Amino acid sequence: MGNELHLIYNEIVNRFLKVSFSKFRRDFLKHLKVEKSETKNIQTQKKQAIITLNDIQNDKSSGRVVTHLKLKTGFLQNEDYLNNSKCTNKFISIICTAYGLTVNANTKN
Repeated sequence: MGNELHLIYNEIVNRFLKVSFSKFRRDFLKHLKVEKSETKNIQTQKKQAIITLNDIQNDKSSGRVVTHLKLKTGFLQNEDYLNNSKCTNKFISIICTAYGLTVNANTKN
């Protein structure tokens, strides 16, 4: 009788430890996944550098495709891209000049 109780006790303790370890492992992996995704989001935001005037003027690709795609990506990912980049009328006029567009400086739209 004492031997059977000892076996039952050991079985209960083993199962409890397995369940506890499994829950700890699950929580730990969940924490790592959240931390990893936050790090990835931060890195993605850092990669989304604001296009500067020098970037546009120094773009040697045909038709300034490189800066065009960077600007396009910025607009698609964030509707307020120009507001966040502290866009000025001068910046917009230089962009238009770079693309060969003429814009009236007095236009408010």
